[in-house]
Amino acid sequence: MSAGAARRSRWATAARWAFFAIAAAALWNTLRREELGRAAGLALGVGPAIALAALPFFVAMLLQTAGYARILGALRDVPARATGARARAASYLLLLSVLLSSEAVLMSVPGGAALAETVNPYLLERRLRVPLPLGLAAVVAKKTVIVFTNWLWIIIAVLAGAGDLRAAS
Repeated sequence: MSAGAARRSRWATAARWAFFAIAAAALWNTLRREELGRAAGLALGVGPAIALAALPFFVAMLLQTAGYARILGALRDVPARATGARARAASYLLLLSVLLSSEAVLMSVPGGAALAETVNPYLLERRLRVPLPLGLAAVVAKKTVIVFTNWLWIIIAVLAGAGDLRAAS
């Protein structure tokens, strides 16, 4: 390893530790004023049924992962068809971990919506070896599908509620 590469490696390691220390300090600052014991008591008071609160989120994440796997499969098939190679299917659990990681960034970082979508292609490349351009295309395709389905639901809601809207206006 060259001296320049070793120096960059030391800087990268130091930067990681610095970011980790900042994140740990921010977490401590957030939790030091919270009444975690009281919150845990309230959650345990509900009983095992409290686990059902997370169920819709995980079902949605499983469905989103299945859809994202189809998008990645379709995008991988384009160059495969051009070269005659066979596309490798993405591991469902690894893809789920990418989506859960980007969702964690979305929920925990200020401005997380913008950052989560930029983390997605990086995680796809790192965990699933999806080339960065393909990962970026997958994010754009996923967002396009989300916008289209939201549009579709709005149209269905308007058509289903048109009579009620007329009566209310």
